[in-house]
Amino acid sequence: MSNLPSPDLPPIKRWPPGRDLPTFRSESPWNANLHTHSLYCDGKKSPRKYAVSACDNGLSILGFSGHAPIPYPPGADDLGVSWCTSLESLHYYLEAVRELRTEFSGRLSILQGMEVDYIPHILGPAHPTLKIMGLDYIIGSVHVAGRRPDGTIWTVDCRTETFRDGVDTIFGGSIEQMVKEYYRRIREMVTNQPPDIVGHLDLVKKNNQALQFLDEAAGWYRAEVFETLDAIAQAGCIVEVNTGGMAREYTQEPYPSLFILQRCRELGIPVAISSDAHSPKKITAFFDVALNRLKEAGY
Repeated sequence: MSNLPSPDLPPIKRWPPGRDLPTFRSESPWNANLHTHSLYCDGKKSPRKYAVSACDNGLSILGFSGHAPIPYPPGADDLGVSWCTSLESLHYYLEAVRELRTEFSGRLSILQGMEVDYIPHILGPAHPTLKIMGLDYIIGSVHVAGRRPDGTIWTVDCRTETFRDGVDTIFGGSIEQMVKEYYRRIREMVTNQPPDIVGHLDLVKKNNQALQFLDEAAGWYRAEVFETLDAIAQAGCIVEVNTGGMAREYTQEPYPSLFILQRCRELGIPVAISSDAHSPKKITAFFDVALNRLKEAGY
């Protein structure tokens, strides 16, 4: 069966001039990963070890996307944040990646990026401090869907017990209300502060394998997703196909689900495969699954 897109589908949008980010094409091999986390945030090894692993696994483009520091709003002593690059180590992270560009020149194209949390009124891809870093790209991600009564933030990217508690405490036990707030934040991000890449679009399903709380075929859920994809298409963002949930055994498929990728294809939204690697060993984890899924979606 041909992997060429059907003639009635719109062409995949090219990235705006001035940006040279890889996006998936069925006629070309995939040899990039733009979503990685080193020891400067919540990853496990030095950036150099990721670069060596990228070369060993046949990649030609490697992007570093450390979690951006989250500034505390006035009056906040603790947001419950533990995964981000600290302000004290931010300079060392940026310098380490820049040094690798020279060391691996001719072998590996290294890009400097950051994964930026979108938290209304606190942080987003358009935060002014990001503009002076000389970044090649930004992954915009929604992890945070609400705040607990004590002011600390609650993320959908958490353990099952914490997930249950957050839904109960913040949303009165309503899964639908929680999910709608999650996607509302993504729409707000891409409309007001569009990133280059939208990270792990349906991360909200992370605990679904364990808790079975969400029916992805439900009409209200698909309506939320499709409205969000319309906003992403309008903004011109790339959607990543993220295998990190599989690598860490939370999911049995990439983010996002097949029906979402099919709709991305219908809308002409470009996609890029990543492993969201927190260890050099996972640099190309489950890329074969992501490739097959994209072909199944019509890319």
